[in-house]
Amino acid sequence: MKTNAKSAMIITLLIIIALLTGSCKKNRFNPFAVDTLPDFSVIMDNGETVNALTLYGTASVICTFNTKDGRSAKMLSMLQPLYEQYRRRVKFVTISDGENEEDIVRYWSGHGYTLPFSAQEDATQARKFSQDVPYVLVVDSNMRKTGSFDKDNLPTSADIER
Repeated sequence: MKTNAKSAMIITLLIIIALLTGSCKKNRFNPFAVDTLPDFSVIMDNGETVNALTLYGTASVICTFNTKDGRSAKMLSMLQPLYEQYRRRVKFVTISDGENEEDIVRYWSGHGYTLPFSAQEDATQARKFSQDVPYVLVVDSNMRKTGSFDKDNLPTSADIER
């Protein structure tokens, strides 16, 4: 019964999203739009600048996080093995929601993470994707959303692997 209720809720949300998408301005980011990314730019821990243009042509997983948040911790622990498995075919971008690099490096070291990250002292870049943390956005090589997940709807490994 829970599965049916969850499926009904997902279908209802998809209908609402479809309705909202139709009323959005073209070329302006809307977290409900199916085919757009926000105008963002971050510098990753390796010095690489990442934005929507640099992601074009590569399937990508973008995750906003805060290491002090339990749901972010769960999300990161799920993404790490996927990163190890798919890093040659999928671009992983993790963006902190107001955390400094020192704290993130300490957290990454303590958990054995190798995921690339962008330390952001404020939440400006992360909030371009969602007000919720964590938030995961999966996009194909043409920058079309294939899935998005928030703090109340964490993805499974199967969701990311699609």
